[in-house]
Amino acid sequence: MAVAAGSIAFVAFSFHNSAEGFAFVTLNPIQPGESIRFVDGALATSGSFSGVGGQMVWTNTGSAAIPAGQLRPVDNRGFPPRPCCDSRLRL
Repeated sequence: MAVAAGSIAFVAFSFHNSAEGFAFVTLNPIQPGESIRFVDGALATSGSFSGVGGQMVWTNTGSAAIPAGQLRPVDNRGFPPRPCCDSRLRL
């Protein structure tokens, strides 16, 4: 199954000083090579983005699928995301 709407859920975010980042949990498996684009922007009434403040692409660069139920933290340094439950994660 390809990554689509409903494949992830945001579970944490912080945009405070050096602790900037977010975390999501996978609701469906994410296959190797699949990507998710995260966009910081305003949504127009038409459903398109009216302005983009920033964006990043997260890709499963591993050789195996990420199973459903996995926590994937992403910090302000971007990639790769820290492993689950890293004590340095301050989200």
